[in-house]
Amino acid sequence: MKLRVYLFEKRISVTAFSKTLGCSRIHLSEIVNERRIPSLLLAKSIERATEGEVKVSEQMKGKEKWPFQKSQKEKFLDNGK
Repeated sequence: MKLRVYLFEKRISVTAFSKTLGCSRIHLSEIVNERRIPSLLLAKSIERATEGEVKVSEQMKGKEKWPFQKSQKEKFLDNGK
């Protein structure tokens, strides 16, 4: 289950859940909106806090691509050529 769906179904705000996890509301919001992938430690914390309803594997999808993605600086420099 996606974290966004879990929070909606349980009627938990991002602010309240971020306090449970001990992370910033903005950071959690970026994870919920899939603009950021959580660290493995945070993903495990989310899985524990949701009693296993939001799996680590679901949260980490796409992370394997990250080391190969270009940084914004590299993308900018490529566009200038």
